[in-house]
Amino acid sequence: MKVSTEEIIDSQNRLFFRLLGAFFFIELSVIFFLFLAQAFGQDELESIHDAWKIFLGQRIFIDFFEHHHPFFYYLLVPIVAAFKENVMVMIAARMLIFLLFLLILVITYKVARNLYGKISAIISLVLLPATMIFIIRAIQIRPEVPQTLFGLLALLFLFFYFERNSLKYLILSSIFLAVSFLFLQIAVFFIFVILALLSFEVFSNRIKLRDLIFFLLAFTAVLLPYYMYLVFEGQLHNYMVCNWGANSYMLQGNLPWVNKIVCLFGYFFKQNTLLWIFWPLSLLFLDTPNKKRMAAVTLLYLTTLISINAFWPQYYILVVPLMVIMAADAIWRVSCLLLKKGSWGVGGIVVLYIFSPFNAYLNTIEASPCAQELREMKYVLSITKPGDFVFDGAMRVNLFRNDLDFFWFSFNLSGWFQNRPHYSFYELIDKFKPKVITPFPVGMNDRGIFSHYHRSDKYPDLFIRVD
Repeated sequence: MKVSTEEIIDSQNRLFFRLLGAFFFIELSVIFFLFLAQAFGQDELESIHDAWKIFLGQRIFIDFFEHHHPFFYYLLVPIVAAFKENVMVMIAARMLIFLLFLLILVITYKVARNLYGKISAIISLVLLPATMIFIIRAIQIRPEVPQTLFGLLALLFLFFYFERNSLKYLILSSIFLAVSFLFLQIAVFFIFVILALLSFEVFSNRIKLRDLIFFLLAFTAVLLPYYMYLVFEGQLHNYMVCNWGANSYMLQGNLPWVNKIVCLFGYFFKQNTLLWIFWPLSLLFLDTPNKKRMAAVTLLYLTTLISINAFWPQYYILVVPLMVIMAADAIWRVSCLLLKKGSWGVGGIVVLYIFSPFNAYLNTIEASPCAQELREMKYVLSITKPGDFVFDGAMRVNLFRNDLDFFWFSFNLSGWFQNRPHYSFYELIDKFKPKVITPFPVGMNDRGIFSHYHRSDKYPDLFIRVD
């Protein structure tokens, strides 16, 4: 049964929430310019460089190292093909991400409205773009963005299933969950949470075991063609090593548990303190079965993410919209309880919530660091030609030039591959004589490098070969 938090709202309140909706579109305008101004992350260059390699016919996991599922890079290939060797491919790819970001907002609104009503849904739409741990990664060219979109779709149709008791919604939820996993394997933690919820529902006799079996069959049917392809192409071993073994290796000893909690709350709590006040308060207003399920999913998912031996903000992109939805409902409920005109309480909280994040966004837009980075990428292309080698261990400047090895950036995980002995960056530089080097992770004072490279006059962080 669909339950709404909307009561009778007088004309002043209706006007207020129309203004809140208008303010949301102002937020979107700021976010759009943030997409154009934000500095590029290493993972963004990795995504475009991977897509370029695939466009050239190279095979992921076989011809070059990648520790993520490939479907996001396949999605980027047409953009790379359209822009050839033009650095503006970075902006074009961000525009694709902007469209996916808008779809995430739409699905967030639909989940919120279905569970909590129109007012809470509008509040959640205003809060989510001002939640920095979400935005700083959701505006980047990274596979977590489509993974989040399809994860939210899976959750939306799962709630439809519980509400309407129709198997078709459960099958759709399973399909979207599988697609989410195909974009990024970090979805395995969300899959665990959804399966735990469904298993509990079966155990409690609220749903039939038959439905869970159909869910698992549909999920398997979506994944099966890809894994059959890996088997028939002889890529399954490398896939397992790159996607599971290497990631497990990189997570070992990343952060002690206590330090991770400090990082999470220092990073997350400081930026959006009000979220951590109102999200727990929302647990006091679980007055429908689906709200209880929402709380269970969010709590278990957040706990699972915290248990991972690493702190990467992108891991939290999917759980944050769920927390914001719940917090938005609590803001509306508490405001109505404490004030005669609850909308004005909401207004004050929203202003406090968004002030600091949007000040940071405007500062970034004014500085526009990505423009300088694009100029440096263009410079590297201008002093090299197709076929030249570039060593860019830090993944900062090389979009369309050859790399030195299968392990093409600074992660040296050759020990995971028995047929690839440990190698030296210096030996690779001596062998392939890259035209451009970025100093990380090599030391430019090494005698074998120093005599062959000089520091660029235009970009001091680049070293250009002189012979």
